[in-house]
Amino acid sequence: MSIETDLVDGNLTIRIIGTFNSNEQKAFRDAYKKTGIRQATLDFQRTEFIDSSGISLLIGLHTSLKKMLIKPVTITNPSAGIKEIIEISRLDKFFTVQ
Repeated sequence: MSIETDLVDGNLTIRIIGTFNSNEQKAFRDAYKKTGIRQATLDFQRTEFIDSSGISLLIGLHTSLKKMLIKPVTITNPSAGIKEIIEISRLDKFFTVQ
């Protein structure tokens, strides 16, 4: 897994490349601990799979950004399989999925 980020005018985009798991958890957490964030988007276009540790990282993201009064976080471009995992784990109740 690798992480790419952009922060433009308060809009944070995090791109997750490969399998979303705990291998890059520090980079993922550091990405959303930046100041000046007003809106956040997770781009799953190049994400191949999400495991249970990736789900845990999403929950941590939601919790941290909620404390910063940033919501809702948008997940874009998930594959059908990843979208199903998001729905089964009920993360679609906390994130806007497009």
